[in-house]
Amino acid sequence: MIKINESRILMLDLLDVLKIYSDKNYPLTQQNIIEILEKKYGYTKVRRQTIQSNLERMIDYYELGDKVIRLAAEDNYYDNNIDITDETKRRITNVYYQHKLSDPELILIIDSILFSKQIPIEEKRNLIEKLEGLSSKHFNSKMSNIYSMSNSNNKGKKLKDKTLFDNIREIDKAITESKKISFNYLTYNLVGNKISLETRKDYQREERKYTINPYYMVASNGRYYLICNNDSFDDVSIFRVDRIINIKITNKRRKLKKEVEGLGENFNLNDYMQENIYMFGGGSEYVKLSLKKEFLNEFIDWFKLEDINVQAKKDDQIIVRVKSNRMAMRRWALRYALYVRVLSPKNLVNEIKEDLKNAIKNYDIE
Repeated sequence: MIKINESRILMLDLLDVLKIYSDKNYPLTQQNIIEILEKKYGYTKVRRQTIQSNLERMIDYYELGDKVIRLAAEDNYYDNNIDITDETKRRITNVYYQHKLSDPELILIIDSILFSKQIPIEEKRNLIEKLEGLSSKHFNSKMSNIYSMSNSNNKGKKLKDKTLFDNIREIDKAITESKKISFNYLTYNLVGNKISLETRKDYQREERKYTINPYYMVASNGRYYLICNNDSFDDVSIFRVDRIINIKITNKRRKLKKEVEGLGENFNLNDYMQENIYMFGGGSEYVKLSLKKEFLNEFIDWFKLEDINVQAKKDDQIIVRVKSNRMAMRRWALRYALYVRVLSPKNLVNEIKEDLKNAIKNYDIE
């Protein structure tokens, strides 16, 4: 049994009780707290006066700091709503721990993990369990959704040496220390009638080893990407972080950003992400588009409103200009060909026309 005179332990356990069993919607009375301490923490004969004094000290302390211990309402300051003038009979009640993240904020974070395309099921469970610990036991995070999710999106994705989080940690360290990294890279291949994830090979059919200069890690469309420079080239390269294996930090300093085409002084990561909607390498350019007015809302979901330059309106069409990665725009324009037409640059228009012709040929085959 825990001795009640061990005041430091009681203070810590009391704080633990508030963290686990209370929140703004579920405040605790002193009697609630005593029952939890006796049933869950092994205390015996806890006195209200002891709880009272400890709560007062905690509230006074946190009022000067983070204001974590709060009263549910001023009119609940006394147990049973008794009008008490005798200070010795005063009871603090309806106390709760004010968690730093609200339940809606936690659900938003957990949902982003839950629907990630690349985090393995077991790691999702571990992450969400840790996040659940940031709220009270009353918090419902939809944890059951994880168990009902299919494991099919994880088949063949077991990394040989490192997990996704190991890769993130190593890459982050390399970026911080301005060091080059080396790794192998996984790619899908058709072997017989089965699709398998294998290490990318070079022209001699040997496992290809990449040496790259890492600069940024970003999340896009539910996946993590590494924005970097392949040591063999001068421009920007992009790799999926979950496809990287056998990663090693070298002792060599990475290239300066100004030495990489596209990462100079005027580089802005937010602009780069907006222009590279499909995370292709290569540069960006201005593209003029004609789009149907009915498509405007979805169009704005892809491009920042402040970066869209409306140049003309006619009937049900809008002419706009945006800046985009060339290959990404080519892919995007094909996806929304029913609603969007690229007007310039001319060579991009010709490439898209050729793509559409080839797409039609696919359906002309008997």
